Amino acid sequence: MKKVILWKLLIVIFVIHLPVRIYAAVGGISTVDSAGDAGKYNSLVLDSSGNPHISYHDESNSDLKYAHFNGISWEIETVDRC
Repeated sequence: MKKVILWKLLIVIFVIHLPVRIYAAVGGISTVDSAGDAGKYNSLVLDSSGNPHISYHDESNSDLKYAHFNGISWEIETVDRC
């Protein structure tokens, strides 16, 4: 079951990357970052609790961003400004 959800999650991330969307641990699709042209060149990992962590490029601001779901909401931070 987890493998099926993970594959669906990967498909959502790689196919629909504008805005960044992910099948969140809360059981549905949520928009992580809808500002500008965000979501290109993304990477995903799930932590031991099953919460997603993603890094992605924000083309509008030329920023590298990191977002993670803390179990309640998404937290987004800018890692590097290019």
